[in-house]
Amino acid sequence: MNRQLETQESYHYHVNSFNNIFLTYHEGRQMEWQDRISINPQVCHGQPCISGTRVLVSVIIDNLAAGESHESIRHGYNIDDADIQAALHYAAELARDRFAILPIPGR
Repeated sequence: MNRQLETQESYHYHVNSFNNIFLTYHEGRQMEWQDRISINPQVCHGQPCISGTRVLVSVIIDNLAAGESHESIRHGYNIDDADIQAALHYAAELARDRFAILPIPGR
């Protein structure tokens, strides 16, 4: 069961019953973050980037964490909302498998 979250230009965001978010183009093709993120050893030393650019995924995440708006990031790096969403999905994927060691409160 999918539910539509938001409409952007020619695609829609959907969440399925497993809480996976997909972008669906009007022609019905689903896009996952892997369609927007690339890792190439010859581009930015192999760091994950928005495909076809030298915009690091980490830079997008850092900007979001610092409170920058989607609009500001889109204009500043010449990317679109789908690229920002892909960066968030990539970060979420990493967070599922890795974690940072945090200090235990009170110690």
